[in-house]
Amino acid sequence: MELDVSAQALATRQQQAERLATAHAQHLERLRSAAASGARQFPHVDPAHRHGAAALEHAWELALQALKQAEAAEQQRAQASTPPTNALPPARQAAFRTMGQHLPALWPTDVRSQAQRQALLRCLIDKVGLQRARRDQMHTRLVWRGGATTTCEVPVAVGALPDLPGAPEMAQQMRVLFAEGTRDDEMARQLPQHGDRSPSRPAVLPSTVKGGTVVIQRDAPTRLSLFPDGPETLAAFGQLRAGHRSDLRY
Repeated sequence: MELDVSAQALATRQQQAERLATAHAQHLERLRSAAASGARQFPHVDPAHRHGAAALEHAWELALQALKQAEAAEQQRAQASTPPTNALPPARQAAFRTMGQHLPALWPTDVRSQAQRQALLRCLIDKVGLQRARRDQMHTRLVWRGGATTTCEVPVAVGALPDLPGAPEMAQQMRVLFAEGTRDDEMARQLPQHGDRSPSRPAVLPSTVKGGTVVIQRDAPTRLSLFPDGPETLAAFGQLRAGHRSDLRY
C-alpha cells in the first residue's frame, strides 16, 4: 500500500511540475511576443509624433525589462528545482512487492526473528486503538499505513478460571468429557474448539483441566471462595473421586 501511495504521490508531483513548466513557458512566450511587437512598431513611428514615439519606446523598454527578469527567474528556477524521482529503485520496489505477497506464509516460520517481526510491524502499522470490551477481552483496531484497518478481539489474562465469562459452560463441558473417559491433555486440545481458554493463555492448558473441573465462585460479602450448593457439585466431586484425582485446584 505504501508503494502504491508513493507512486500516486510521485505521479501527482510530476503532473504539477509539468503544469508549472507549461505556465512559465506560456508567460515567457507572451513577454517575448510583447517585446517583439514593440521592436516592429517603433521604427515605423513618424518622428513628428514625439509623444506617441516616446510612449511606444517606453512600453517597449518595459516589455524588454519584464522579459529579461522572467528569463532570469526561469533560469534560477530550473537550476534550483529537481525532477521528481522514485523514492526506491525499481528493483527494490519489486523486492518489497514480492515479499508482501509471500509474507503471510513466511510470518509463522523461523525466517524472521521476533525482533525483525516487531520492527516490520512498527513500519506497517500507523496506530492502534484499544477498548476494554470485557474483563477478559480487549477490542483492538489496527490502522495500517495506507488506510486499511483490521479489528480483532485480543484475550486478556485474568486471575482465575471463574473470572472468565464462559467458565461454567467450560466446567460442564469438562465434566462431560471426563465422563466419557477423555484424558486431560486431550480435553485441553478439544476445549478451544468451543471458544474456551485458560485464565492466562489463549489456549487451554492441561493444568486448567485438572484444576477446573469444579468451578467455585467468590462470595462478595465474605470474600471467600465457596463451592456451589447444589447436586452438580456433589456429582463433580464424585467424578473426581472415581478418577482418584487429588489435585483439585481453585
